Amino acid sequence: LTKNQSPTALVQTAAVELEPAQIRLLAMAYDTDVTLAAVETVGDGMGGLPFALLDARYALKRALQHHADIGFSVLPEESNMDRAPISLYEAGRLLSSKERRELEKWLLTDIDLCKDVAEFATFVHALRAGALTNLAVSPAPAAPEPRAQTTTAAPEEAPADTWAEQPDPFGASHQDEIWEEADSDDAIGHNLDDVDETATAAAPPESQEPVPAKPAIEQKSGGLSTIIWTGVIVFVGLLTLLGLAVLILRWD
Repeated sequence: LTKNQSPTALVQTAAVELEPAQIRLLAMAYDTDVTLAAVETVGDGMGGLPFALLDARYALKRALQHHADIGFSVLPEESNMDRAPISLYEAGRLLSSKERRELEKWLLTDIDLCKDVAEFATFVHALRAGALTNLAVSPAPAAPEPRAQTTTAAPEEAPADTWAEQPDPFGASHQDEIWEEADSDDAIGHNLDDVDETATAAAPPESQEPVPAKPAIEQKSGGLSTIIWTGVIVFVGLLTLLGLAVLILRWD
């Protein structure tokens, strides 16, 4: 099948067609010194075990056929997921002897599956011997994300002590404010007085010659004389009427 060529050399030559992740998975899975948990961690990034390991196994078979002209009789174009356990069986990753016995019974009932395992057995030994160990490249560690530039905030001022001594609200400063307000009120009053004086001075005089007022005594005497003369005239009139009346009576 190998045409007298080294299976290890054939595997290493064919590995150039594989993806780096597939090479790494095959190298770890067929290395018994690597824990199953580590293999599962790598396989989780490729779809999970055992399907990722089965895909890598068939990818290697196709590469061997292409580069070394290995005449495999069983080489499906797409992986049959029902046969996924055979990759774990070949790598020695089945967890119990019972699982191995069950899979071997299955091989006896499936001719294609039996051929698949038998014709790839020589390359399985090469993989277990570390044919891909030197070609497996660990993924480069992810570059650290650039840290966001942070500006240092200015320190906050400490809150004032509520128990600290407070200034007397009625101290000297408060009294000065009161006096200043009083002075301000006086200034306003003086300003108003000045305005009144200015308005008075600006007003034109009503009359140049003041009219002298009559004395109160003259006013009273004038009124009394008017009353006396009125009484005299009335009295004279009454006497005249009385005299006329007497003449008329005597005349009769």
